[in-house]
Amino acid sequence: VINDMHVNSETLRVTVYAQSRVLGRTLSPPQVEPGECTKARNGEKHCAHPDAVYLNGSGEELETADGTGAWWVKHSWVLNGEGYCNTELAPKESYPPCKPVTGVLLEDGFTMKIGWDDDQGYNLRRPEISANGVEYSVKRFSRSKGDPTMPATPGFDLRWTCKKRASDLDGVKRECPSVGQ
Repeated sequence: VINDMHVNSETLRVTVYAQSRVLGRTLSPPQVEPGECTKARNGEKHCAHPDAVYLNGSGEELETADGTGAWWVKHSWVLNGEGYCNTELAPKESYPPCKPVTGVLLEDGFTMKIGWDDDQGYNLRRPEISANGVEYSVKRFSRSKGDPTMPATPGFDLRWTCKKRASDLDGVKRECPSVGQ
């Protein structure tokens, strides 16, 4: 999973552009125009992701491909404010209705808790700082059978390392955070 994350520290808007890739090939979102589908190598039909935007380095999200960029799934929220409607990053022929999601900044000032409004589960997103540098983690927690009275149990635990490369959104090559910054 590749993420290009932008955080506006003044407005607390967090925007994440994501793709999932296998062996260098983008699996999700399918690289097709809205309303279009393609046949995957395994024979399954994969259709345009409802949260997909086209990024070509111009600094704007495009509604149609211009041949110079790629389709990315966009999720954007304001911490302790406006949420978004989430459709999971997975290729499908048809997508279930999106789930309303909100994000809050936890007391430590670093961890974002992004959760479904029905309290079935949530993700914790945070920088992981060590002597070796800074990574970024996303940990999923789910409730048994979707029951909000049950304790949340750990699911996946993803860790990203920063790669200094130009953003597909605006072409800007940002510095990777380091210990002491």
